[in-house]
This record gives sequence, structure tokens and C-alpha cells, in this order.
Amino acid sequence: MSNNVVLSAAQDIYIGSWTNWSHGKILGATLTIRERDGTILVAFIALFASYAGTCFFRITCFALHLLFSTDRGQDALYHQRQAVLRNSASAVDSLWYLTQLLWTWRQQGRRQFFRILPLLVHAALCLGVFTVAGIFSSKITSLTGDEVLITSPNCGLPGIPNNITEHPELIQQVLNPYASQRLSVYNNYAQNCYTDPVDDTRGECKTFPKRKLPFTVERNASCPFSPEMCKTQDANIRIDTGYLDSHRDLGFNAPEDKRIQLRMAIHCAPLVVGDRKQPLNYSNAGVNAQYDRYFYGPAFSGTEVLFNHTYMQPKIFREQLAFEALQSEQARYTMGLLPVKVYNGSYISSSSRFMPIEPLQRGDGDLSLIYLAAKRVLYSAQVDDPWFSAHSYVGDITTPQGSYPGYLADETAAPLACIEQYQTCVPSKPASSRCSALGGSLDSVYAQNLTDPTYNLTQWITAAASGSFSFSDVVSSLGDESLRAKRSLKNSVQAPLPSNQWQLEVERWFEIFMASVQGSAIEAAMGPSAEVMRQFYLPPQEEVGRYFCKNQKIRSADHANFSVVGLSTTILIGFLIILLNWSIEWIYVKLLWRFPRFNQYARMEWTVNGTLQLQRLAHEELGYGTWRDCDKEVPIPIVGHEELAVLDLEDKKYPRLKGKGVRDFEMKMGSVRGLEMEQESGRGSPESETESQDWFKGLKRWDTDETLTGLDLDIEEEKEGREVSSSRLDRDMR
Repeated sequence: MSNNVVLSAAQDIYIGSWTNWSHGKILGATLTIRERDGTILVAFIALFASYAGTCFFRITCFALHLLFSTDRGQDALYHQRQAVLRNSASAVDSLWYLTQLLWTWRQQGRRQFFRILPLLVHAALCLGVFTVAGIFSSKITSLTGDEVLITSPNCGLPGIPNNITEHPELIQQVLNPYASQRLSVYNNYAQNCYTDPVDDTRGECKTFPKRKLPFTVERNASCPFSPEMCKTQDANIRIDTGYLDSHRDLGFNAPEDKRIQLRMAIHCAPLVVGDRKQPLNYSNAGVNAQYDRYFYGPAFSGTEVLFNHTYMQPKIFREQLAFEALQSEQARYTMGLLPVKVYNGSYISSSSRFMPIEPLQRGDGDLSLIYLAAKRVLYSAQVDDPWFSAHSYVGDITTPQGSYPGYLADETAAPLACIEQYQTCVPSKPASSRCSALGGSLDSVYAQNLTDPTYNLTQWITAAASGSFSFSDVVSSLGDESLRAKRSLKNSVQAPLPSNQWQLEVERWFEIFMASVQGSAIEAAMGPSAEVMRQFYLPPQEEVGRYFCKNQKIRSADHANFSVVGLSTTILIGFLIILLNWSIEWIYVKLLWRFPRFNQYARMEWTVNGTLQLQRLAHEELGYGTWRDCDKEVPIPIVGHEELAVLDLEDKKYPRLKGKGVRDFEMKMGSVRGLEMEQESGRGSPESETESQDWFKGLKRWDTDETLTGLDLDIEEEKEGREVSSSRLDRDMR
């Protein structure tokens, strides 16, 4: 049998889209996938958000470029700023270039500073906003929390099958051991997740929809029975859950009209013994034993009365303890519980172990009589607690370190009585008929009429949550394993106990009971892991049962949830931004520029400020290339293999492109030098010598206006009649 709080494997978790009604029909739309797939999706969303942010930045750059564009003459900063807006691929690039501009122009006056600063702020804001958006895009997984749905073919309610009469031994051989094992698991859960300080690193505390169910504790409660029955009238304990919501607290995922509220309360008090205890000397076949019998009502089985006393316990005497000298069995606490069930104000003998005396009778709740026997337990100090009371001096306890007085419990079997009350409410019903009265567990289950439309709803949730275990089951099954006091019992010696130890024990039992309520709801949806136990879980016969078999929530760290609304909104907005970025120039060219405020010059300036267009302008102005597609992103030379300008690195601090005239000059100079070398070696021809000398003589006149004009004509001839301005020639020569 499993020791895990949740018995299901990973395949019992629903993978797909569903509605988490905690967030409503729209916001609760949830996509559940496996953790590995969720990690991939989160990474994609982060990258997608980052790319959408880059596209948004490019859109704003386009708008700002158009806003600043003008056909009037402007200074260098204007053109540099426009170039940065046009060619920054991302906010990071823009931030870097603008920072460089700001630093370079820092000494040109405050006006230049304030022309750059707004764009710097714009880039920083875009970078910051979309960086944060990328980081928090993973929060889409937390909008609906870590709750997932159970889907299991073994879903059903706990119950006894009709054919159990054929194999009655299965109850003792299968059902009871399974129930005991599950309560041990819930005992551990209560210790770790209810009693101990909260440790968020414990995985088991992150399984149920809520780590712990809420309840209030009143430690100065009145006596729940006739006053003469209680040891104290104003120091008893009452614990009440209030109204637990089937959806929010127990994980039954449903809209408002399919929810109920459950309330559970206990009211306990140590009982006065007085003359209700009588000794009994038992002797038979040479065996003698002494008992203490307690009389709180006759014990019976079914409808047959077995004894006039309620229970009895063997006595332990001081002399016997000294004789055994703790060399026999280790001391331990022994507990017993006798339940009494009520329905509609009457006691159900078939479900009860005794008939309580009149001062203990309550028709509005189930009664549990719990007795504690501290068999052979030595107390290292007197105990004033009314249930663990120990003042009977037995002698000194001797240890290697010294000795100290030891005490025995005052009572052979100290009695404690509790009233258990249950209540169900249907919030969708009118206030006058919304809630049942506080009563026993059977009153809660059968409070509604069979013809009530919400009958099946109430039956399923109540049976799933509290049908497996009751408060009395916790004590009767776990026995002394449920006691906090046992944690400080070692080598038969009990450490000192506070005067309210019994209240701490009752509170601990209630915590285990609450854990069993949480776990039972989950087990109903999953079904038992052991195949032999599945015969004790009855599959749903009604539509409401089939609904909740597919709508029970638990928490899982092995799966990832995504808000469908958040995911869809992120993808939709991001897609629109990306689409707008890809099409904004087309929209402007085809539609917006026709309006007066959207001029053609601004659009053309955006185009020619592109990297490839700036490159074209640089080469073309030096006389290289005849280009087409000059109004598009990528200009192409008509002659595809035509050589373009190269860098002039004569001044490495002032690199520039070599003009065509300079390159022709260098090529001619190379030819002249080659000719001179040939003449020196006697290999040159007279014709080539005469041609080179004429060209070289004309070259000497380049520093005069006359030569410049002549060269301009030569160049015009070389360009087959195309007119070139003198200013362009000047740029070529530089």
C-alpha cells in the first residue's frame, strides 16, 4: 500500500483545456500540459514577447522618423538622428547609438542634448517595458494556479458491495487494513502540514487544493452535557470548521449552482468518574485479575445488551510495577472508543456500541466516549491535566545521574466524551431552506428529500468528503499513535505534560480528521490504487457523480497551467504588432500617403535612409553603378557585376570611399610606371610612349581650374554624354 497522500500516478491528470471555476467561466479557462512541455511553451512566449517588443519599437521608430522628416535643409545631427531611427534593429541598438550621439554632441550646446534625449528615453522605455513583459510572460502559468483535474477510470464512492455476504472476511482482510493505512498517512500529513510550522518546501503539503482546512478552536467552552458530568464547566474545547465550500476548500470544481457547504464541529469534555467506577475481582481457573469498570451506559452489540457497564480496564498496582521493575513490556498508552450514532433525534443501536446514560444524551449529534489508560507509564512530574491526571506517587526513579520521584495516572481508564455535529448547506437554495440543522452524520447525509433537485449533488459531495472516515474513526483506528504525548514518552517514562494536554490531543485528532476529509475527496475521484480495494468503491450512477469524477482538483508540480485568456491575448496582441510592423510601410505607401499630412518626401526619406540605400547613394555619388529599385529596400545595380568604390585609407582617421576619378588616376599611374620600366629595359613601343607622355602632361594641370574643367569634359565623354556637375567632380577628386 502507498504511503503517499495522493495515490494516483501522473497519467491520472487531465491534459487539455478546462474551466477552473475559481476564476470564473472566462478567466478560468485553463490549459494544462506536462511540465516539460510547459517549460518549452514558457520559453516560446518569452521569445515571442521579446520579438513583439522589437516590432513595436520599429513601429514607433517609423512614426518618429515620419514625424521629424522635413524637406528643408537640416544639420548633421538631424540626419544622424534620422539614420539611427531608420536603422536601429532593436531598442538596444538605438540606445547604444543614441548614447554615442549624446556623448559626441555633448559640447555643442544644450539644444543638441534635448534633441537626442527624448529618443534616448523612448528607447530605454521600450527596452524596459518589453524586457519586463518578457520576464512576466511566464506569469501566464500562474494566473490559474497549479491546480489540475483528476481523470481516472476508478472513480467512485466508498461503500460495501451487495455481494460482500459471500466473502465477509474481506472487510477484515482488505477494507479495514486499507482504512488504517490511509489514516496513518493522514496522521503524518496532519503532523507535517497542520501541526508543525509551515514548511513550503514539503511537496506533500502542496497536494490538496488547500494546505489545511480552516477551523476555529474555543478552549474555554461550556460543558456539552449535563453539568454534573464534566470535570470543568468553562475549560472545555469546541472546534468548528464553519462553512467549508465544496469548491474552494475541497476542490470539487463547479460553478456556483453546483456547490454545497459542509460544516463539522466537535465539543469535548473530560468526564467526572465519581461513583461511576467499580472494582471487579476476576477469578477463574486459578487466574486472578482486578479490573475497574466504568458505568456510562450499558454496552451492546446490535440490539443485544452485552454488559451493564460501558467498559473496563485492568488495574496496575504500585507493588506490581515495583516487582516488574520495568523489565517486562514497555509502557504505552491504551485507548478505546465507543461510538453512538443518532438520526432524527433517536439513537441507532445497530451503529452504536452502548446506550449513554441520560446526562450524556444529546439528540443533535453523534457521541464518542474515549478512554485513556496509561498502562505502566511513569510520569516524571505530577500532571494536572484533567484527562492525563497523574498524582499517585509510586516511588523514586533511579538513573545513573540520580533519582527523582515518579507518579502513576490517577485513573485506570480516564473518560473523555465528544459530541460530533455535521451540517450541509446548498447556497443556491433560498435562505429558509438552505441549511440542514446541526446534527449527527446521518442527519447531514439524509437531510434532504429524495425529490429535491440538489439531493444527488449533496449526496455525492458529502459521501465523497466525509463518507470514508469520521472523527471517531481517527481515534479508534490510530489509538495511541494519534497522541502528541507519546512523542515525549521514552523508556516507559513520560516527560512533563501541560495542564491542557487533553485539549492539544483533541485538536490533533481534529487535524487528522480534516486531513482525511481532504484526502477522501481526492480518493473518490481517483479510486484506490490497490485493485483488490476497487470493489469497495462504487462507480457513479447519476450525472452529478459522473461530472465530479472529471472535476476534482488537486495541486501538481509536475504539470503547468496556462490561462487561455492570457495566452490568447498575448499571442493576439503580439501577432497584431508583428503584422503591423511587417506591413506598416506598405500601408503608408498604398494608403496613408495620399492624405495631405502624410507626404511623399517623408516616406522616401525613410526608404533612402535604409542601410542599403545609403550605401547606394555613397557609391552613386562617386560615379559608380547605374541602379534600379531605388525607391525600395534593396537597390540593385543594373550591371550586376559592376565594381563599386573601395575604401581610401591614406588617412586612417578619415576613411572614405575612393572617387572614380581617383581610381582612374591610380590605374593610369600604374600604366605609366609600367611603361617607364619597359622603356628603361628597351621593351616599350613608340606609340604607347607618346600616348602616356601626353596623358601625363595633362595630369600636371589638375590643380588649376582649367584642368578641372577639361577633366570634367573628359569624364563626360567617358560617361557617354551624361552631365556631371563640378561639385560632384570636386567630391570625386577629394
